[in-house]
Amino acid sequence: MISSLSLRAKGFFVIALLLVFELLFVGCHAALLVAAERESVRQQNAKEIVATAGTLLQDFYDAGDNLAKYSLKKDQDALGVYQAKCSALLRNSHWIKEQLKSGSKQYQLFEKIENNLTANLKMFAQMRQLSETDSELAVAQFGLKLKTKMRLELLTLSGDLVEFLNAEKQIESASPVAIKLQRERTSWLLGGGMVLNVVVAFLLVRWFLRSITSRLEIVQDNAERLRQRKSLRVPIAGEDEIASIDEAFHEMSHSLQGQEKLLRASTDQIQNIIEQMPIGLVVVAESARVESIHVESAKIEYANPALERMLDYKAGELKGTSLGSSFTTAGIRPEPLTDTALIDGTIELLAQKKSGSKLPVEFSVSDVSYDSMSRQLGTVIDISAKHEIEKMKEAFVAMVSHDLRTPLTSVSGFLHMLPLGIYGQFSPAVVAETTMAEKQVEELITLINDLLDLEKLKAGQLEMRSANANLEDLLDSAIESCSELAEESGVTVLFEGCQTPMMVLADGDRLKQAMSKFFVSAIRLSTRNTINVSVVAENLDRGHKVARIALHISGVQISEQQIESLFEPFQAGSLNLGLALPLAKALLHSFAGQCGASDEDQGLVLWLQLPVV
Repeated sequence: MISSLSLRAKGFFVIALLLVFELLFVGCHAALLVAAERESVRQQNAKEIVATAGTLLQDFYDAGDNLAKYSLKKDQDALGVYQAKCSALLRNSHWIKEQLKSGSKQYQLFEKIENNLTANLKMFAQMRQLSETDSELAVAQFGLKLKTKMRLELLTLSGDLVEFLNAEKQIESASPVAIKLQRERTSWLLGGGMVLNVVVAFLLVRWFLRSITSRLEIVQDNAERLRQRKSLRVPIAGEDEIASIDEAFHEMSHSLQGQEKLLRASTDQIQNIIEQMPIGLVVVAESARVESIHVESAKIEYANPALERMLDYKAGELKGTSLGSSFTTAGIRPEPLTDTALIDGTIELLAQKKSGSKLPVEFSVSDVSYDSMSRQLGTVIDISAKHEIEKMKEAFVAMVSHDLRTPLTSVSGFLHMLPLGIYGQFSPAVVAETTMAEKQVEELITLINDLLDLEKLKAGQLEMRSANANLEDLLDSAIESCSELAEESGVTVLFEGCQTPMMVLADGDRLKQAMSKFFVSAIRLSTRNTINVSVVAENLDRGHKVARIALHISGVQISEQQIESLFEPFQAGSLNLGLALPLAKALLHSFAGQCGASDEDQGLVLWLQLPVV
């Protein structure tokens, strides 16, 4: 039963048992101390009783003598002494009676003495009363009768007092012996109690430790077996903490076995994923350094099958080779890649195949170091197809710039001259169709120009000349440039100017171009509605101020998906906005500006934001 208790309960049991023994010891000691104290008090009371009882007879004689003086001579001083002695007799007898135990032999004997005293005091009182009312002869005769009677009473009183005093003195003389005996018992109790406590404590601690040590040895052995991946011993019986720990070790052992199986399965799965990945992966050991100088190139510790196929190597051939033998920097003077620490982000490199041919790749590095081993994981992506697409894109842009824009300009000029009658007179229907065709050609030329500007911006080839420009003047110019289109579309653009003058640092012509693209797009989105333009100055963190320009297009609602694609090239869908907003976004970003769109209750809002100087 005890073995099934918890360690806390066992500890409480041991402590409680020790406390019981301590309480018994303290109780016995306290009982002896109380008995000794009681005996000491009894001895002291006996002394006081003997002393007080010794005065009773003398006080009685004094009271009788002074009463006789008062009766014969009418001495008032004698009367005072008589009254004082009577009071003392009554007070002392009452005190002695209170100190005695009711029902004891001493109590009964003193009760007899007290009755005798009371009877004599009554006779004294009769004599005093007689002396105050009768003659001296009558008093003398009564005194003679009283003397004979009281002589017998005094003999009885004296005998009782002697017997009482002897008994009290016997108690007084017996008390030191009893106290000495109590002290000896206390000494024996202290010594015996200490020895008994030590023995009991030793036995309890020995039992407690033996009941725990053997079980802890099993737990310790199981812990060592668990560390060595061995099977554990039979579980410990019981319900205490040690049994719980042993049970936890067994559960941990089962869990670790399951986790090892899962880890092996996960490792195999990750290995398969790495081997099946379409991009190249390479694990590189950092090269040695001596005072920040590389002694040798970094070594390849692992290359996945995709990288080996990319570089035409067989399985395992890249392992142990230097990184610089397979990867070099791009440029006019390519250099071997010896240290991955020089790579920040993603860079373009030339990968050398086994045959010696070069392959353009994107190379990025992640730190996968563990413990004291410094390792880098390189990601290799073949971008040869991307380079081909870039070349095709450049060829297309060149073709659009030279082979398409020039003929379209000639066609636009020809269509513009037809209604003027240079080539003869045409009917109004032909003139109207010619005018419409001219507008469509101009829109196509605008689209081509936007495409070329957008590509130049991406390539960093669009020339910019930044200077301080007045924001309100730029907005007025942009609105003016779109006034004809707004009039044809039946759209009203309202702009009441800026509340305070605002200057922006930008290329004025390019910023006006971006604003014009915004207004053209807003006019095309609006159908005979009003566009309200507002400009608000906003304060950002650290004291920066920006101007927020908002174009509120009333009555226009488009889907959230269309809003998200407004500023993406060739993503506007059926809105027919061309590249106006993507080009405006690219231009604004070059001036540290931002732009966007939001759908509100009253319509669509196009907004742009520029830093204010």
